[in-house]
Amino acid sequence: MAKERKNSKSKSQSAAVVSSNDNVLWMTGFVLLILGVFALVSVLSHFVHWSSDLSALRAVPELSRAKIEYENICSGIGAHVAYWMVDCLFGIFGIVIPIVITCLGWRIFRKKPLHLNHFALSAALLLVVGSLTLGLIANKFALRFDIGGALGQACAQDLAEAIGIFGTVLVIITGWIMTGVFINHNFRKVVDNIGDGVERQGGRVKRAVEGAIINHRAERVAEDEISEQVSDGPVLEVPQTRPQMEPQSQPQIEPQTIIHPTLEPKAVTNADTKPMTMNEYLAARREEQIGHPEYGRDKEYEDDFFVEREEPIEEPENGREVLAATEEYDIDEDGFTVEPNVGATPNEIDVEALMERKQQEDRQRVDRELDEQGFAVMASSEPAPESVEPSVEVQSSPEEPLYDEDGIYVESAQSGEPQIAAKHRRVVEDDSDGIVVTVRENKVSRVEESEIDMELYDPLRDLESYKKPYVSLLEDYRSPHKVSDAEIYDNKCRIQETLKYFGIPIVDIQATVGPTVTLYEIVQAQGVKISKVQSLEKDIAQSLRAQGIRIIAPIPGRGTIGIEVPNRDKQIVSMYSAICSEEFQNAKMELPVVIGRTIQNQNFTFDLAKMPHLLVAGATGQGKSVGLNAIITSLLYSKHPAQLKFVMIDPKMVEFSVYNKLERHFLAKMESEDEAIVTDPKKAVYVLNSLVEEMGRRLELCKMATARNIVEYNEKFTARRLNPQKGHRFMPYIVVVVDEFADLIMTAKEVEVPVMRLAQKARAVGIHLIIATQRPDVKVITGGIKANFPARIAFRVMQMIDSRTIIDQPGANQLIGRGDMLFSKDGELTRIQCALVETKEVERLVDYISKQQGYTEAYQLPDYVPDAGGDGGPMADGDSGAPVKYDVLFGEVARAAVTTGIISTSAIQRNYEVGFNRAGRIMMQLERAGIVGPQVGAKPREIKFYDLPSLEAKLQDLGVF
Repeated sequence: MAKERKNSKSKSQSAAVVSSNDNVLWMTGFVLLILGVFALVSVLSHFVHWSSDLSALRAVPELSRAKIEYENICSGIGAHVAYWMVDCLFGIFGIVIPIVITCLGWRIFRKKPLHLNHFALSAALLLVVGSLTLGLIANKFALRFDIGGALGQACAQDLAEAIGIFGTVLVIITGWIMTGVFINHNFRKVVDNIGDGVERQGGRVKRAVEGAIINHRAERVAEDEISEQVSDGPVLEVPQTRPQMEPQSQPQIEPQTIIHPTLEPKAVTNADTKPMTMNEYLAARREEQIGHPEYGRDKEYEDDFFVEREEPIEEPENGREVLAATEEYDIDEDGFTVEPNVGATPNEIDVEALMERKQQEDRQRVDRELDEQGFAVMASSEPAPESVEPSVEVQSSPEEPLYDEDGIYVESAQSGEPQIAAKHRRVVEDDSDGIVVTVRENKVSRVEESEIDMELYDPLRDLESYKKPYVSLLEDYRSPHKVSDAEIYDNKCRIQETLKYFGIPIVDIQATVGPTVTLYEIVQAQGVKISKVQSLEKDIAQSLRAQGIRIIAPIPGRGTIGIEVPNRDKQIVSMYSAICSEEFQNAKMELPVVIGRTIQNQNFTFDLAKMPHLLVAGATGQGKSVGLNAIITSLLYSKHPAQLKFVMIDPKMVEFSVYNKLERHFLAKMESEDEAIVTDPKKAVYVLNSLVEEMGRRLELCKMATARNIVEYNEKFTARRLNPQKGHRFMPYIVVVVDEFADLIMTAKEVEVPVMRLAQKARAVGIHLIIATQRPDVKVITGGIKANFPARIAFRVMQMIDSRTIIDQPGANQLIGRGDMLFSKDGELTRIQCALVETKEVERLVDYISKQQGYTEAYQLPDYVPDAGGDGGPMADGDSGAPVKYDVLFGEVARAAVTTGIISTSAIQRNYEVGFNRAGRIMMQLERAGIVGPQVGAKPREIKFYDLPSLEAKLQDLGVF
């Protein structure tokens, strides 16, 4: 009794210590919160009344002999606080300090994680960079109010004197960029986008400058050529008026053929030729990039304004020339023909004939160029004079560029006609019919290697903003009492005396202290049988006055005999310490689970994907439900919602109800079901059979992808080697948790069939089972289940036969309860103290996850369609034989599906204005009735009836009218 009072007293003292620590933290957070709010209000008030605050602070009460009045809301203390934070230190950014204090106090007050390192560094960067920026602005523009504070302005001035204004600006810009990236890594994308824009704009500026230089050079060459031609050519004398004269007989004069290079032939045609002034012509000539070197070199082609005379002329009495046609021409003293222009300026000339001759010359020039390049072309019908060598001319237009730098032609900005660069154009002319064939060679466009998207598919981007739960959501249970040396020495002496009394001498003994059990390893004298030590189990327990000692004879790989003795003061293994353990955080596993702590006081972590299924059994109240919550909590802390889904079956209806909020994140359900947590045994059968169908689909996808398991398949899918249009998709792991399998088997015996199928084949496609039961009977844990569940967890049971049923050997009946368990994997036993995770901790964890962005719905499993009973008649509802109650819209939807030939759940929602769950239930009833086929990937459902009479007969058999 005294010992029990001592234990209860120590426990109450430890609880008082924990409660006292919580009170201190609560009060500290509350005080910081109040101080932060006070400082924040003081600074905000100082921004409004800064002038009066400074005047009041600088006043001397002894001289003025008047009471100082402050307009700050927080009066004198608030004015002093704001003055030191804003004016003396960091300026406007001094408001960051009270904000930090307020947030810190609130998080301590509400027992939320602090994240002090990131939070404090972010605030410090904002203070330094912000005050330096505003200090530089205040120094530059001599502002009245110290927006950067005395400290910020002094630092900005010193920095400007050291590296100059430009260097200071660069430092500030660098500081803001680094601060933005440190606070939020997405800010780096903004900087990258700005850099890409600057790079693109720089390329445009570069091309514009190059074009301007080329145009300038072309204009200079054209102006020099025009000036040379005008200075060397004949002077035109065009009379202002000319009398009309009658034509007389005159001997014909052979017209002179003159060829001159002019503007682009495409720009001028015979149909729209108009008189052109001298200024217009010179301006057009300046637009040419390359002049003709042969132009102006020969006397015969010196003048650019002469045209060929088409008609013979007659010499009248007055010596003037008149054409036989309606137009008249004059001949100067050198014998050249000049067109008079009545009522126009002397510089206006007609260039129609000049344009025609230019077209012929350009054709000859292009033919000569193509011939030299090796193209087979025919000579022009009108050859060029021998004295002139045609040359290739490349002209540029003053419009926007007709082709890019790679030579790919684009539409003109003005005409809208496709143009092509001269270097990618070939002209083939046939003299027989005069048809000109233009061959355009377009350069193949190519994407740079750096621009090719080589990024792997990331399934986590669906919920990119999802954050894993903080470890501080869990409680850290710390026991003030540990196993003392006196206790270890006392137990060692008792064990030694007991064995010596029965004639078993001890050579060596060692103790390994665990959280609830201490392992004593003994080495007996040579010649002593191990079985003799094993037979003394109850005697040793009596000597130690301990409950549930367990003898391991021998310990595998150690060569010693182990005696596990419960500690007097047992420690609580918190889930907090398990999640924070190095073994769990550094685990390179697909589905890491930390379940508790071993006798060696090491956190035990295993990979559920390698088990691959887990059987949990134990008596009522021995920690089985806590163990399931520990497994689920480990997976929630280690995996993303895109990587893991749970199917929870809870016949007891109360164990897993807390996880309902995770429906849009971590839960999976059938399309036709309303609740994600399955509590009805009949629905549990449907869900398990639905998982069998999901397993079949996943196996088919792995077969198509030639992948042996889910890891290889997902690697190929993320590497974009599988086509989603062929039904491929990223496959998350599915963990099926059944809380009470014995009750499930008693209610629905057919549940064993899908469980066996899943246990045998589902491991390869990422579906793993965790089955728990409180009745370890051979009718529940059958031989088939034991064969496919090599990993088992046994909590305390009352009989040895139950221990043999679970782990095939005794030992579970010698446990001490309250989370003490044996973990069996391939016949190897490990004693573990299960980590404690209480309901309130699970609630906090679930609330944190549920408040984050999730999917629009739970992960959809295929609807299970059971076989119809009888001759296609009404299906039986379980064992009762009652007909199925079809929805009131069942017949109408079926008739519409047969009439239109199309049906889907979303179409039922839109056309009949029903919810998604009801539409899914109608679709499931249609599928079970055999009216529509099952869902196959993204393909539309098959409608198995093609006319209304046959459908009406089916509906009549189903009892639907």
